[in-house]
Amino acid sequence: MKKQRRESSVSSSYKTKLSKSSYWNASFQVPAHPLGIKPLGNLWTTSSYSVDSIGREKSLGFFSILSDEWLLDLLYYLDGCSAAMLSCCSKYLYAFCSYNELWRERTLRDFTHYNFESSWKNTYKKAVVREKEQYVDDHSCCPLIRCDKVYSDVLYRTWCTVYFHFPSYASWWKRDNIPRLHTKDLDVDTFIQQFEKQNMPLVIQGVVTQWPAYHKWNRSYFIQHCNDFAWTVGPTQMTMQEYIHYMETNVDINPLYLFEKRFQQLPLALDYQVPKYFKNRDWFSLVEKYYNKRPDHSWLIYGPPRSGSRFHIDPNQTCAWNAVIKGSKKWVLFPPPSQAPSPPGVFPNEDYSEVTSPASLIEWFTNFYEEAKKRKDIIECVVKSGELLFIPRGWWHIVLNLEESIAITENYVSESNISHVLEFLQSKPHQISGWDDDQDLQSLLIDVIQRERLNLPTQDKRKLSTGEK
Repeated sequence: MKKQRRESSVSSSYKTKLSKSSYWNASFQVPAHPLGIKPLGNLWTTSSYSVDSIGREKSLGFFSILSDEWLLDLLYYLDGCSAAMLSCCSKYLYAFCSYNELWRERTLRDFTHYNFESSWKNTYKKAVVREKEQYVDDHSCCPLIRCDKVYSDVLYRTWCTVYFHFPSYASWWKRDNIPRLHTKDLDVDTFIQQFEKQNMPLVIQGVVTQWPAYHKWNRSYFIQHCNDFAWTVGPTQMTMQEYIHYMETNVDINPLYLFEKRFQQLPLALDYQVPKYFKNRDWFSLVEKYYNKRPDHSWLIYGPPRSGSRFHIDPNQTCAWNAVIKGSKKWVLFPPPSQAPSPPGVFPNEDYSEVTSPASLIEWFTNFYEEAKKRKDIIECVVKSGELLFIPRGWWHIVLNLEESIAITENYVSESNISHVLEFLQSKPHQISGWDDDQDLQSLLIDVIQRERLNLPTQDKRKLSTGEK
């Protein structure tokens, strides 16, 4: 695996927010935590309550004044060696220093080459050993230390997230209030007038099933035809075989997501066609025609169950389409900020450049979905293999993979959303996503519009004629 810097596919940066949950009260079975950690509620029923309740204070010492969340935040700043030494001080510190997400951050930060080893702590240890040109054959020399009297909702909750049982929450997936139309019953003009211009989501059937990708793409096909390609997976890179091994063995609350914009360089790009509803209608493609560059707009997406995308608005006020080739995805959408409040549990700053939201997709569904579904403006659906979702510009959306899923997604700008795109490029140049060039993107877009004599809305024609931006 190779580490690299990668720009996010969405315009906003994200902070995480841990929230209380009750996974252990759910109807599905969760294996015992490997360290023996238990939820805080179990402390109240133990016969040695008074002794065990004092245990956290004695075990953590000065750190006991911090909440579990704050303690984890502090531990993020430690390097691997410091965290390993601190974990030797007490069982509570050992439990917190063993937190999987901490070691994931350290591994991705500290190493360029590594092989994923069942957990990020093991991965980090093996990477350190390899870097020093030593060798160990297994982890038997470092047995886990039992932490049976460590009680923490934060640590236990993340363990439960890994074993979340989707069928136990079937009510989440049953609600479906989005229009669905088959391509044979939907011509391009009807799509534009009734959905794109009205800025309303839609599921289109009968398009993806005609692609070669729908019939060919799977694990073995990817390994056979493009295993040596360095796929972009979160902030790192992996071969396809490495990523599949990671999908099968990871215990992450937010599994790393393969999100690859360079797949157009591969023969895989020949296995699909841009649907007729969007073909030759992307005005950013004209920037590419005249200037040989454009914002990032096309991605192959691949991920295991529980992976996906937290609430965001697609970049640069573009519209988008997402075609599911294998698997299924739960979508929840809310109207643009100008029309409705933000989704429950989602807190953007004033200019929407940063968004605070729960640390994992499962946490949002567990803690905020019941509140969200009471809103009349919520749109939700499960998009299944062979279906395509149209996402209008400005809509909030969260996406959760219910099973291992492969998809293609593209963003575009057309006559229906050009006004909003031009306004965004003018008013928020620091938030433009997928564009690393020094040239002013708005100026280039206006130039190609004039060259092609494209039909602009009246207010935009007036701005161009007066030289106003």
